Amino acid sequence: PADLAHIARYDADLFARWQALNDLALPNLVAAARSARAGEPVETNAVLADTLIAIAGDETLEPAFRAQALALPSESDIARELGSNNDPDAIRAGREDVLAFVAKRDPAVFATLFERHQLQGAFTPDAAGAGHRALRNAALAYLAVADGTPARAAEAFAAADNMTDLSAALTVLAHRFPDAAETASALETFRARFADNALVIDKWFSIQSTIPGDGALARVKALMTSPHFNKSNPNRVRALVGTYAFSNPTGFNRADGEGYRFLADQIIEIDPKNPQLAARILTSMRSWRALEDVRSDHARNALRTIAAGEKLSSDVSDIVERMLKG
Repeated sequence: PADLAHIARYDADLFARWQALNDLALPNLVAAARSARAGEPVETNAVLADTLIAIAGDETLEPAFRAQALALPSESDIARELGSNNDPDAIRAGREDVLAFVAKRDPAVFATLFERHQLQGAFTPDAAGAGHRALRNAALAYLAVADGTPARAAEAFAAADNMTDLSAALTVLAHRFPDAAETASALETFRARFADNALVIDKWFSIQSTIPGDGALARVKALMTSPHFNKSNPNRVRALVGTYAFSNPTGFNRADGEGYRFLADQIIEIDPKNPQLAARILTSMRSWRALEDVRSDHARNALRTIAAGEKLSSDVSDIVERMLKG
């Protein structure tokens, strides 16, 4: 990833270790996606799991590097590696099985990291502190899987004294336990506390718009009725609609095509008011040809709906025509 490029400049050995780990993880995740799609058991490479855990617990390594190492390749990374005929649900299912295997392999390591890397004293925005927070929050994400309950994440949210930890704990709650009472309480607490801070409320929308699964679209539609949502505010539209389309592979790429139809309606509505925003969000569909046939057919039809819109801006018209001609 681009955010690791600096490691190559400052520490070639660390970068080589990360690259080796990624070379181990990505094939396993690709195989997991294929197995999930075929309805076969997902197998996780024990060497991968043990290597991740060993790196996580190695106190001679910088916390920031260990946190990055624990971040498995994303669903988008896996889709790119597969290249074509992608089923986002299978990709996520396979990745979740691998993540669960790692999380449950040695939960004590993650529990130790979570406790050991809690910073004391006032918040400081230095690189060292950021590394400790990143590693602690990575450990929390694994522990939520191992625990199977929202309790630890809810406690972390309640104890957080900075936005990094607050948003990390809230994301774990929302993404892992979307229907839990603890999640509803945390979302409301976050909203009420930062109601007057536009940038933070954008984050509140984004966290919810990326909750995976079929319920995502209904959630996004419900959030569009929130008093905090303003269709004339580009940042707010980008935070909710744009983030849903760009960063929620299973929620957006529904097998029934409803996510694409929703986006087509939004693009047609946004375009007359803000063609640049509409064009930017439309690019979320640029990889539609890599989807499996049912989804790609739905995506093509949604793009045709946009192309047939009256008085499209040149921005949107150009992009949709190029996507259809591909």
